[in-house]
Amino acid sequence: MPALDQTWPALRHSWMTALNQPEILAFRALGFVRSRPDGMARLTSHSGISEGDLGRRPPSAEQLAAVLDFLVTNEALLREFIGQTALPVEAAYEARLHFVRRQSEPAR
Repeated sequence: MPALDQTWPALRHSWMTALNQPEILAFRALGFVRSRPDGMARLTSHSGISEGDLGRRPPSAEQLAAVLDFLVTNEALLREFIGQTALPVEAAYEARLHFVRRQSEPAR
């Protein structure tokens, strides 16, 4: 098991980064969805956000939340994303929860 012993710190760091920086996870999810042949068409159909809106730099928090909504409501796609990123499935849900909390905070 030396390989696992060597990769565990890197995997744990990746998980902790994803949980502490949900925006990064959302950007990774957006890139993943864009890499799928019909990913953007399905995302825009699900969210109502146009590809042009998602092409703006930088995407808004609401748009990133919509990407995560799309991902967590599509189990097969979510499992494929998790498999490619080596993150726990909970990371996507936690990132989405971050955006929900942010949207419910009173404006300052």
